[in-house]
Amino acid sequence: MRVLILLALSLSTIRGFNLTPRTRTLVRGGSGALRSDLLTNTNDIPIGNLISEVDSLESSYMATPESRSDLYGDYAVLRTFNPSSPNPNSSNAAGGKWVRSNGITGRFFKVEGLFQNIVKEEGKPSAVNLVLLSFLSRLLCITVVLKGDCSFLTSSEITEIVSKRKTPNGLTSNSVRASFNSPMFRLSLLGYRSPFGVTFRLGPSSKVILDASYVDSKLRIGKGASGVRFILQRVTEGFKKDLWIPVVNSRFVVGKKGIIGGLMSAGLGLIFKGGRGLKVLGGLCVGFATVIVKSTGGIEEGKQAEV
Repeated sequence: MRVLILLALSLSTIRGFNLTPRTRTLVRGGSGALRSDLLTNTNDIPIGNLISEVDSLESSYMATPESRSDLYGDYAVLRTFNPSSPNPNSSNAAGGKWVRSNGITGRFFKVEGLFQNIVKEEGKPSAVNLVLLSFLSRLLCITVVLKGDCSFLTSSEITEIVSKRKTPNGLTSNSVRASFNSPMFRLSLLGYRSPFGVTFRLGPSSKVILDASYVDSKLRIGKGASGVRFILQRVTEGFKKDLWIPVVNSRFVVGKKGIIGGLMSAGLGLIFKGGRGLKVLGGLCVGFATVIVKSTGGIEEGKQAEV
């Protein structure tokens, strides 16, 4: 066996040979920090193996108040699953209703990025969830931002939440309560950074419990109170991870009442004064306005909202 491993290492060094996940596991042995490299290609890992690997990493990690500084950074979402569910892969995808396969944006828009960043503002942590969607090679882009302040939970709060939610294997001292503001999203033409865009605020505020059950220089495993896991890869380069900043700093933001009022005014005007084609467009505007009345801004509700 040792001869085979040495041969594999020699081939990878001399000829650029790519080791299989199984061979890499044998070569790297018991180091959790090295094993976490395997999870950056999570779609290639069967769910059973993924759960075992995550369990191993979590059991090797010890969260302390001093280690909380390691949490900060920009993270791309690689995969979500719930190991305590009969069907682990059926857990809700990060991005809420925006990325549902049976929704409008899920059907017609390409998901270009999902991020769950933790940033420090005025010495305190803030969570930033970012969804990037595009249509027809970025002819139309949607940038969705869910941002909120975080507060670390006390040991008594963690005990109470674990008891109430029956969190598998409990929560670590990295756990925070994230208080998200109402979702913001920007519609833009010809790219995410295009000046031709409008920012909207739509939907309710929300609160969730978030834990980081494992963290190293490349990976963060996020965990919700329900036991759902988020495999997150640290990102240090590229412009996508920072696209939430111009959205939250927008000088002009249209609220729910403004959206409904604008659509209703335009729709009724087209219905009563336009030709046949414009009447149809007016009807669509009015119909869309009625949908907006009940819109949650992409936030899941009921069972779907449990994290």
